[in-house]
Amino acid sequence: MKKLLLIGGGHAHVFILKALQKEKLDMEVTMISPSVHQYYSGMFSGYTEGIYNEEDIRIDLSELAASGGASFRKGEVQSIDPLNKEAVMKEERIPFDLISFDIGSLVRKVPGSGEEMYSVKPNHVFPENISRLKRSEEPVVVGGGAAGVELALSMLAWRKKNQVYQRVTLIDSGDLLEEFGEKASKKAKTIAAYKGLSFITGERVEQIGEDGLLTDKGRNVSHSGVLWLSGAEAPPLFERSGLNVDSKGFLLVNDQLRNDEYPFVYGAGDCVSLYNSSIPKNGVFAVRQAPVLWENLKREVMQEDPVSFRPPKTYMAILSTGDREGLLSYGKLILHHHLCFRLKHFIDSKFMEKYQK
Repeated sequence: MKKLLLIGGGHAHVFILKALQKEKLDMEVTMISPSVHQYYSGMFSGYTEGIYNEEDIRIDLSELAASGGASFRKGEVQSIDPLNKEAVMKEERIPFDLISFDIGSLVRKVPGSGEEMYSVKPNHVFPENISRLKRSEEPVVVGGGAAGVELALSMLAWRKKNQVYQRVTLIDSGDLLEEFGEKASKKAKTIAAYKGLSFITGERVEQIGEDGLLTDKGRNVSHSGVLWLSGAEAPPLFERSGLNVDSKGFLLVNDQLRNDEYPFVYGAGDCVSLYNSSIPKNGVFAVRQAPVLWENLKREVMQEDPVSFRPPKTYMAILSTGDREGLLSYGKLILHHHLCFRLKHFIDSKFMEKYQK
């Protein structure tokens, strides 16, 4: 029987494991991931605030794989040998006929070092990291995108509830929520101001020491720990394997979610870039890619023509802003209300319920 390797437990791959419960693939399917649990980043803010516990925000990949007749291996693929169709791990090489990557991205290298540096990636380290950081004296979040805004505000909300009143600071070289447009940026700054979040925009962090960080404008910001969320970096696996990558090292795939040079190599989520389209690296697109990836893997086995992924022109995003409030963005619509958080909670809980059964 032919072999399919699923490298990583991201949104698209957990979709495939779930689909295998109802629809079998005439292949031996194995998932390889460094942790038996996949944590859902969409609920990280709620976990930080204390709304969810750890069990609420994670999927057991081993159980999910077994429920669909697939197998799970805990480990890390360091590279692949595309000529011999082998995945290279530390102590062995695993043969495959088809391989798919859904391993996310890494956080861009931090300018400095120290024990009090934290990241959300790989995502299984998040619960321990955020638990330490939110209890520290003066936490700083670097990166004013969706994740940075959510986590800074949710930390602030948790600290207020637990009577920890020292400041939380958010820093970005651009503007808050720049990717959502000017209207969302203005709204985010208004929300941050009235909730008491200290934020610095238009300044790039150039160096981080154990006690303070330095911006390109000469500002020194004291900290007790830094959560670094500034920019996505490609996993080194793809370049190491000699695969087609973009200028940043992300695996290139076409609209069928497969690599042109090695058509037995597939990918989805943050770890890939499309040849002819630039899309944000967030979970929304990984979720949309999932059914296309599954359909094309089935069609490859049955030797049928593949289908294409068409990125949506607009999509809804709901960000938690702490205190069970949410900021909804959909096209030109920007809305901040507690009902937005209730909608986010409903969507996220239904998503997780599907994979935790």
